Amino acid sequence: MRELLEETGYHGKATETSYLMFNGIAFYENANVDPGFTNTNTKCIFCDVDMNDKRNQNPKPQLDEGEHIETFKVPLANLHDELKKLESEGYAIDARVASFALGLEAAKKYGL
Repeated sequence: MRELLEETGYHGKATETSYLMFNGIAFYENANVDPGFTNTNTKCIFCDVDMNDKRNQNPKPQLDEGEHIETFKVPLANLHDELKKLESEGYAIDARVASFALGLEAAKKYGL
């Protein structure tokens, strides 16, 4: 929840911690981003963000120096297509977000 607040400015509540854990990688421009080069671990957290909460009306990210994160809302139904569009425009898409979007597309495709 701390990362949600820092990187997006939104206040939320964790509802479930996934059993999935990824050997994650940090994005560095021009870096060889092979997961074998890091011991970073990332857990998936499901959370609820109450958009009626006054704290979430005008969220202000609290980015660390050197972080460049642009936040915006996208309906889950359009997430995959929106990410493809952004990538074609030169945006770097976080692999965890892209994986989530691909999972949603697979669920739609196979009627899950």
